Amino acid sequence: MVSQAFPEEDVEYIKTMAEHIRLSSQVFMKAAEGIVVTDSRQRILTFNDAFAAISGYAPEEIIGATPLILKSNLNNPSLYQNIDDSLCKTGRWQGEIWCRRKSGDLRLVWLTLNAVEDGSGAVANYIGMFSDITAARENQQRVAFLATHDDLTGLPNRTLFLDRLRQTIARNERSGGKFSLLFVDLDNFKVVNDSLGHAAGDALLVEIAARLRQCVRAMDSVARFGGDEFVLLIDDTSLAAAEAAAGRIAASLAVPLTVSGQDIHPSASIGICLFPSDGGDPETLLKNADVAMYHAKGQGKNTYRRFTRQFHQAAAERLKMEAGLRRAIDNGNLLLHFQPQVELAGGRVAGVEALVRWLHPDDGLIPPNRFIPLAEQIGLIDRLGEWVADAACRQMADWLDAGIEIPRIAINVSAAQFRRGHPVGVLQRLLGKYNLKPDRVMIEITESVLLEEAGDIKRMLREAKSIGISISIDDFGSGFSSLSYLRRFPIDELKIDRSFVADAAASSDDRAIIQAIIAMARVLGIAVVAEGIETREQSSILHDLGCRTGQGYLFGRPMSANDLVKLPLLAGGGASLTMAGRSPAPPQLAAG
Repeated sequence: MVSQAFPEEDVEYIKTMAEHIRLSSQVFMKAAEGIVVTDSRQRILTFNDAFAAISGYAPEEIIGATPLILKSNLNNPSLYQNIDDSLCKTGRWQGEIWCRRKSGDLRLVWLTLNAVEDGSGAVANYIGMFSDITAARENQQRVAFLATHDDLTGLPNRTLFLDRLRQTIARNERSGGKFSLLFVDLDNFKVVNDSLGHAAGDALLVEIAARLRQCVRAMDSVARFGGDEFVLLIDDTSLAAAEAAAGRIAASLAVPLTVSGQDIHPSASIGICLFPSDGGDPETLLKNADVAMYHAKGQGKNTYRRFTRQFHQAAAERLKMEAGLRRAIDNGNLLLHFQPQVELAGGRVAGVEALVRWLHPDDGLIPPNRFIPLAEQIGLIDRLGEWVADAACRQMADWLDAGIEIPRIAINVSAAQFRRGHPVGVLQRLLGKYNLKPDRVMIEITESVLLEEAGDIKRMLREAKSIGISISIDDFGSGFSSLSYLRRFPIDELKIDRSFVADAAASSDDRAIIQAIIAMARVLGIAVVAEGIETREQSSILHDLGCRTGQGYLFGRPMSANDLVKLPLLAGGGASLTMAGRSPAPPQLAAG
């Protein structure tokens, strides 16, 4: 038998068609979208890899079945009838549809269906193309959720809460009803963040959010406004019910929890305001609840207060003082006063403590206990602290240039300054600026700085010690004094709290405490200064107990630099401040 050869052009055509078929097959199988082809009765004839992945079925389980094998109860039953109607009328349909995989997992897909006709115009096949949009929908929903909710706790955020608050106001205006707002601010939350880390702080916030939800009804709203601030809207309630809710919150938070291996005892300050008596719009209600919360915090924390008009006046005065303090720092309305520290045995000046004052244009001289806590609350303490350090170093340089021998100057540094900035670095720069030796400056801190035990604080204190700046602990004995703190930190001096000095003559217990502090300090090689000495008797007792240095009205009140150098000091008949080329003035006691 003789074989028949094809013309060369037919061979090339056959090769080209074979290549097209192979390529089409590859495109079909490797397409990112799932593709399935059925016959006219919607029985599956073939499908690609992506469809197999979406369905989760093996080939032998799909061939001959209908796409209804993926039917999900999440779809409205009318959807399938709509699809059939659209295919009959237009020959195509597209839209979102939920599919159930073999495993039972649900996937949201974008489905496009097309009818394929034969030469006579009858439907021969259906082609379905599936795109898995589950992840895209989840991302979309996540973005929408984050627009109205807090990412960490899942609580409504400020935006959603304000919307609910406006709706609640409108509803209660129509009905004449009442509701309450509770502004909740955690106490000492920053200590947890600084000592245990932000992960521990986040874990605490999540737990607090869960507890707050449990303290109110499902109809009430709990929102996180940011940081450690939460707000609760309790609808259809009275003052008594609002206070009861605040009590439940306090009791719930009082239950300790363990975070990062540490037992945490959370508490909160809570402000309460009522609609309509305390405000008729969202801004006023939130502001007044916030004012009441700050009043609760000022009353010692871990309590609640209801808003009153007196609080509003106090808040207005606080805002006025805040604006005035900012202007005072910018415009030079601050000044330093100095109080001498004296050797009890000979009356020689051991140093001075620099104390900042605010010279208000209307209110006169404002003491630091009125504006330093405010500076800490509003974030001005670092600027204020830097001003004090600069002024103190400049004054020490002026004294030395004038031949006035003052051994050192003590500068108070708060825990907030350590948390917010680097006060030791500021001092190091100022020492260079004014050409001062480091031993001319002492940092004075409170025990609360040691109690925080933050790594950065410990590092900065050691850095101060390494460059020659001394460190003093103010008001020692009034807090949670511990020998372990003194061993772990580079302390040079303890200042015995004035409360022990005041009753030293009458109280044997106070004398025993003073003697114990002095003995402990001597063992550790730490100097001791007694604060608040006002009488000769107190000075004599402290000297007999072994205290070498004192500070108080007996030797001089805080005063200007010019008044300080003019003040003769007595401590058992000792010498006064001396200036080069000038004879000591006659001794006298300062009024006090």
